[in-house]
Amino acid sequence: MNFRTTLFLFVLLLVAVGLYLLTPTRVPEPGTAEPAGPAAAAPVFDPAPDVSRVVRVELRRADRPALVFARSLPAEADGPLGDWRMEAPQAGAADRFRVEDLARVAAQLRSRTRLQPGRAGAPRLADAGLEPPRATLILTDRDDRTYT
Repeated sequence: MNFRTTLFLFVLLLVAVGLYLLTPTRVPEPGTAEPAGPAAAAPVFDPAPDVSRVVRVELRRADRPALVFARSLPAEADGPLGDWRMEAPQAGAADRFRVEDLARVAAQLRSRTRLQPGRAGAPRLADAGLEPPRATLILTDRDDRTYT
């Protein structure tokens, strides 16, 4: 390496170390407890839906038409499910990976806290911006159980 390259890399290293040292770290205030990471979050659905058994995904949005994806049930009870199809707002084929990713992400949602409206000091659903909901996701499995 020539001298200019070495000097440039040394200056770049100094800048990186300076940014690391000057970046503030978030320290919790005394008396407040923080969750201990992902393990402290509780699953939203208990029990969580089995994504491989989901046959219908419906996304209802307040300001847009609902998106409905479904796949056909087999003739046999435990046979393979059909391909994903969009039922609304238009009928047609759907991207299997995107629909299953949406269902998987929804099935694995976790929450750190739960809103309990009606309790003393708790905000109302409307005050929290949850009434009316902006969107509702409904998963239905092959046993006709729904998860909202």
